[in-house]
Amino acid sequence: MQVTGLLEAKQLIRRLGKKLPEAVVKATNEWGGSGTTGLETKMKRRLRQVSERWRGEIYNSIVWHPVGPRGGAGGLNISYHGLQLSRMRPHWVSLKRGRRITQWAQFHGMNPKKYSNAQGNEVAFKSIYVKPHEFVDSTIQQNIPLLQKKLKLFVARTMRNRGR
Repeated sequence: MQVTGLLEAKQLIRRLGKKLPEAVVKATNEWGGSGTTGLETKMKRRLRQVSERWRGEIYNSIVWHPVGPRGGAGGLNISYHGLQLSRMRPHWVSLKRGRRITQWAQFHGMNPKKYSNAQGNEVAFKSIYVKPHEFVDSTIQQNIPLLQKKLKLFVARTMRNRGR
């Protein structure tokens, strides 16, 4: 009995052992990066849709840290304030002098000093009801299937090229 191709099979397994982790890293970085389809870009776009930007602190804090060439962990960083904005409970906020939310309320026509009610009496806004601006969880849930798709694509491409 004669076995042929054993050397080629060993070489293929060795090449795939090197190239498959690289393909996974490349797919993950493409999924999370700042390109047009990246998670970072989509998260920033969703934040612009649901929230007023006063100083851009949350917007600028959304950064994708790529997976290193040897694997390891990559991730999307966002400021703690951004997570609070996305996951807070609905609640009332009092409008006091010197707060940014008071400035926002005045800008949108909610004068904390005076307004007229239906009877013609002047009444002041004391507080406003705020709701969460959900942009973190919804964006991630929408993009998980894209990660699976990209991983399958890159791994299939590596297998098709036989690890070359």
